[in-house]
Amino acid sequence: MLYLLNIFLIFILLMYLKTHHYKTEKVEQLIIILLILFAGLQLNFSDDYQSYRGLFGEINSIKDVINTILEPGFAFLIFTFKKIGLGFNTFLLFIAFCSINLKKKAIKKLSSLPYLSLLLYFLLYYITQDVIQIRQGLAIAICFYAIIFIVEEKPYAFFGAVFIAITFHYSAIIFLPVYFLKNINLKNKKLILFLVFISLLISSVNILSIINWVNTSFLHSSYIFHKLKIYDTVSISIISVTFIIRLLIYIFYTFFTDNDNQNKLYANIYLLGIFIFSMFHSVEILAARFTIYFRFIEILMIPDIYKSAKKCENKSKKIMIYTFLLFMLFYYILKFVLVLIDPNYLFYQSI
Repeated sequence: MLYLLNIFLIFILLMYLKTHHYKTEKVEQLIIILLILFAGLQLNFSDDYQSYRGLFGEINSIKDVINTILEPGFAFLIFTFKKIGLGFNTFLLFIAFCSINLKKKAIKKLSSLPYLSLLLYFLLYYITQDVIQIRQGLAIAICFYAIIFIVEEKPYAFFGAVFIAITFHYSAIIFLPVYFLKNINLKNKKLILFLVFISLLISSVNILSIINWVNTSFLHSSYIFHKLKIYDTVSISIISVTFIIRLLIYIFYTFFTDNDNQNKLYANIYLLGIFIFSMFHSVEILAARFTIYFRFIEILMIPDIYKSAKKCENKSKKIMIYTFLLFMLFYYILKFVLVLIDPNYLFYQSI
């Protein structure tokens, strides 16, 4: 925990240097190195660590790669590392290096305030994605980087990147439609409120019941029955703090930021995530795994909202935006602290 708190303090130093126009390249490099080392040199940090270690021991041949339940890209990467004689923590270091660097490069390219986006990534997603759920963390990193190809209008590069992400985590398939959101304009306030209403309406549908009916009536899949039984053990209410915060971020972003193509793209990606959350909210596992690809855009949206507040000439609007941003900062830090004090993660051990 102290290690992560020290990294947080280095982030504060980075933001101070940035606001006072000092050179910060070495501080940024230090942060990235520390994040990679923390993720790659962990020992028994979570249940996922033991699971990945077990899977690493099971993949010993191409036959194992073909027959495993793991996604083929991740399984083949394990096989490659074992073939050249590299161990488990070297594998973790490589995954962390790829995932964190892809996210950093995408942030540098896409964010209006990269240092702030990097801090938000650290507070919100670093531990869960790049220390614990490393497989999906890498898939998210690839999809996030692929947004650059949308901005640069490179469809083949975008779809190629997302297909690679799918080989590391099948849930990345949900990101494929994102390319077609780039030219959709949803800045009309009445339309926005209508879409928010529709998302709440969709939330009344129990997706498990629909899947169960389709499977019972037509598919008769024992695999789907098994998965439904697992997913039916948990549920989440649509009227939650998380959902309300997502709506607020979307509304503030669409109402107060510039209407350029890049901002429209971020808003549309985020809105799609809200719809998907509404659709799958009754299945907590699916809602979390699918919507994280879209919610990750939040680290690009908050800096844009902050910049809009600085430019805003209307005093009441400026106060309203700053109040919202202070609330969000408190929320992000609270989430970070709650992860830090979680008994599963409090006592970090390194090899």
